[in-house]
Order: sequence, then structure tokens, then C-alpha cells
Amino acid sequence: MAANKPGKAEILAAFFDDGTFSPLYADGAVSAAYGSANGQSVYVVYENGEPVGVQDIQKNIRVLEMAAQTGAPVVTFYDSIGAKLDGGLDLLNATAALTAQIARVSGVVPQIAVITGTCAGTNAINAASADVCVMAEDAELFLNAPFTAKDFVSGAGSAAFAAKAGVAAVTAADALAAAKQAASIVALLPANNLAGPALFDFAAPNKALNAAQYTPA
Repeated sequence: MAANKPGKAEILAAFFDDGTFSPLYADGAVSAAYGSANGQSVYVVYENGEPVGVQDIQKNIRVLEMAAQTGAPVVTFYDSIGAKLDGGLDLLNATAALTAQIARVSGVVPQIAVITGTCAGTNAINAASADVCVMAEDAELFLNAPFTAKDFVSGAGSAAFAAKAGVAAVTAADALAAAKQAASIVALLPANNLAGPALFDFAAPNKALNAAQYTPA
């Protein structure tokens, strides 16, 4: 991790109200927490940039299962250099189970992907499956590494490319800005899958528009 790149504590402090939350899984390449963002109850899964193992992936699955019981949204911060090579078949099975669980709770659990570092391979598929994908401009998103492709595409893997492709709905300057954007999006979601959407005060315009002033192009 670069010296100037914010760590887990800073990113989660930017996301959660008052920077406070209850840890669910505190150790490992993947951790999880529960708290409030803009007054909305939310689960968070956080990758710290390390390669993941079977137990790390299982944490993610368990958080999705908990969220399915409450309907509360899940925000996943993606940053991993891949899987541990010694995982073998168990790791492949766990990865497939996670992708299946993400699809299974789709439409019940609102899912937001926040890409703060490297998001590659199956991680990229899972992030693209989220309802909303937020990506930091210094992050990377790709299925196959663009820098090894025979047909190199300029900008492939970048936030600008992901936005143009329609994968990243929102881009942000850095990881902290992306976390704050995700918190703002969470505020627009219902409290659970049985509740209605958030309501906001609407200020009517001072005067009615005069349609005669406008002509069609």
C-alpha cells in the first residue's frame, strides 16, 4: 500500500457516521463491520489489499446471509491482489459460492461496490453485479489484466474506462471520496427490503416556466 493511500481506519471513518461501527470480523484480508451511514443501517465488507483465502471469502458470504435477514444494504470495498495460491479447489468452490450468493440476494439486499484498489477477475464480476458501483480514480478494475493483453486498449482498467463502459456509475478522486459517495448513496436506500424509499422535502420553483419561451431543437 502506498504511503499516501488511506488505510482501513480512515476509509471506514469517512463512510460511517461519526466514524463509529461495530466490527463483525476484524482480522484477515477481509474484515466486516456493521454501523450507520447517513442514518442508514448498513453492513460493510472490506478488503485490505492482500490475497484472500477460503475463510476470507466465507466472511463475505456470511455477511450477505445476515443482510438477507434484515434487508439492510451491503457495501463492499474492493481491493485485493487476488487469491492465495495454496487455496486449491476449496478456494474455487468458495469463490463460486460467493458469486452465487451475490446473485441469490440480488433484489433483496441492496449492494454497493466501492473500488478503492485492485479489483480483478471474479472480484470484477462481483463488483459489476452490484446495484451501484463507485470507483476511485486511482483504482483498477479489470477481468483480464489489460497490461498483458495482446490487443492493448488505452486506459483499460481505469475508472474513466469503467465509467464509459457503464460499470462504474460514480467515480471519485480517491478512496476517501469514494467512501463518502457510497455513504451518500446509502442514504437514498430504504431501511430494509420491506420499507419504502427515503423521502425528501421538495421546494417548488418560485414561478411556473413559460413554455412559450422555449422552442424545440
